[in-house]
Amino acid sequence: VVPGLDDAFSVILTAMIPAPESIEQSQARIAVAKLLQVAEKMIAKKERCIFTALAGIECRQALKAFPVGTFPKLESNVQIIDTSALKVLGRKAVGQEPENGQLISSYIEQIIEIAIETAFPGLHWPDAKVMRCVNEKFGDFQCNAPMSIFKAIKGKSKSIASPHGVGEAIAQAIPKNNIIASVTVAPTGFVNMFLRDNFLAAEITKLSTFMTVVPPDVQRAFGGIKKVLVDFSSPNIAKEMHVGHLRSTIIGDTISRVLEFCGHDVLRVNHVGDWGTQFGMLIKHLAEQYPDFERNPPDLTDLTAFYKAAKARFDQDATFADDARATVVKLQAGDDQCRRVWQLLCDISRKEFDKVYARLDIQLEEFGESFYNAMIPNAIQLLENSALVSYDQGAAIVHLEGHSYPLIVRKKDGGFGYDSTDMAALHYRLFDLERDWLVYVTDLGQAEHFHMCFEAATNAGWVQKDKHKLRHVGFGVVQGDDGKRFKTRSGDTVRLVDLLDAAVDRMRESLLERVKAGKCPLSSDEVQQAAAIIGYGAVKYFDLHQHPETNYIFSYDKMLSTSGNTAVYLLFAYARLASIIRKAKDEHHTDIVATLLNNQQPTPLNLQHAKERALAFELTQFSDVVVTVATDYIPARLCDYLYKLATKLTEFVTECKVLGDPRQYHRLLLCHATGIIMRQCFALLGIKPLDRI
Repeated sequence: VVPGLDDAFSVILTAMIPAPESIEQSQARIAVAKLLQVAEKMIAKKERCIFTALAGIECRQALKAFPVGTFPKLESNVQIIDTSALKVLGRKAVGQEPENGQLISSYIEQIIEIAIETAFPGLHWPDAKVMRCVNEKFGDFQCNAPMSIFKAIKGKSKSIASPHGVGEAIAQAIPKNNIIASVTVAPTGFVNMFLRDNFLAAEITKLSTFMTVVPPDVQRAFGGIKKVLVDFSSPNIAKEMHVGHLRSTIIGDTISRVLEFCGHDVLRVNHVGDWGTQFGMLIKHLAEQYPDFERNPPDLTDLTAFYKAAKARFDQDATFADDARATVVKLQAGDDQCRRVWQLLCDISRKEFDKVYARLDIQLEEFGESFYNAMIPNAIQLLENSALVSYDQGAAIVHLEGHSYPLIVRKKDGGFGYDSTDMAALHYRLFDLERDWLVYVTDLGQAEHFHMCFEAATNAGWVQKDKHKLRHVGFGVVQGDDGKRFKTRSGDTVRLVDLLDAAVDRMRESLLERVKAGKCPLSSDEVQQAAAIIGYGAVKYFDLHQHPETNYIFSYDKMLSTSGNTAVYLLFAYARLASIIRKAKDEHHTDIVATLLNNQQPTPLNLQHAKERALAFELTQFSDVVVTVATDYIPARLCDYLYKLATKLTEFVTECKVLGDPRQYHRLLLCHATGIIMRQCFALLGIKPLDRI
């Protein structure tokens, strides 16, 4: 009935039958017979819990009929039964410690899963999830399942009368392993676990020796490498990037960096607004203002002023407005001159966009709205073939349950809008580009639009539930002190280049003051370079450390502060770390990096002080955080982790003397490992660390 069943029972019988004494052997056979009876019933019911029986759980139930010690060999071989049976299941038996690339939390969840199955046979509890202890004094990890398990078994068990009893049963059933040092159960039933110090030390030694962070195992964490498309930034042609583009650009970039680090194939797409009715007035205005534009292209560095001038003429001059509308028709019909002017506007805008991207170190591949024009009719036809399209006064629309308005895939005048373009883009990305995951990063105001597009694609059969994942990552508004959208004093939208320049200027002034006070060793050229790196990093981090969906008040003073959860504080903490390692080499003749490189078997880290252990544990949590961000697309989690790590580092170097201490080697090893993780965090956030500030 089950492949390998005979072999499994053979292993179980061998493990169960102890010494050759006839009475004991007979009693063992009775236990096996009971196991077989349970197994046969499960097979008859076609229940998967036959595998649980093979794992030895029902065997333990059978043993309850006998006094403890009746089957000493059987009782001592329970782990052998579990391991051999789990192999038959096709489920890998849990080892004594995590395998290479396996998350520590994932390994502990496996252990808890086995403990729950052991303590409560046949329960098959679906959620054995563990989390970090909120209060570090109680443990490193905790399992909160006992409370909900007690609700499920209440009234069915005479021996367990509270969640605490459930927790105790789970704690006692935790299999032997090399990473959990101690287990305690809170009155509420929560199972708290501390990891072994020698396990943490070994992990940090391994990290230090590798000199780099090993990404999480992509197969274990995500089921393999995924082809991902991240749609972000998306400014409009003939308009300058403003503060509203800040969030999409840097949130999308960080999501892409994290996914790339995890090993996925990521396509970063810039869905620029390069098509639409506004191009009629823009083309007409440029052609009239710069009639010699082909031989002498205009230098339109102020795109906002150009757009405003064209819009003013459109609103005030009826003749110009009529000509602009006619120009749109000519553009859509492929008129050569209109296309050349349109291309010129796109090229000018692209140069201005690239200046911003260069400052922020953003990489994107442009697929503008116009790219999908030829694909729209086919996308609409596919929706019609799926019987999703209805018609209202000549417009082709798609009604979706739960939404108050439909998608308009073709207007009543035969034209196409955002709905048409986005459905065509969805189809192209799923079928032509063969992307597994699509991630759209736009403001929250567009959330319903994209969810409707996703639903329409699903209803049309474009989305395979076991393969595709379509996500919209929405973000809130950047506000001024008045709680309204962040604008200039004149009420205009803040240009992104001006915002970045202001951050750099303020940081330069701060660094120059430190130079005058003798607190900063940088030269004037180094100050300028550091101001740009810190200024841009501060703007990015101030946004990224907020939850994407929240609005936040923009403040130069807060983002450039040297204390609190800011990029400036983090960069200063890293520079302090780099200074310690540099002084160890220059003043104490200890080059920790060279020592590790030249020694194939370096002295293992030894943890003694509480702050050493706290820092070491934090370092081991990096992969868990990265996998979480790659799953829920919330970069703020990575920021929180980096800030917590920097705080633990500060506490460590404050309370533990590093240089000149008898434990210098071990503490330098911790510093080196911390530097590796911090640099990787900065890289994922798109921030450059500085060794000296």
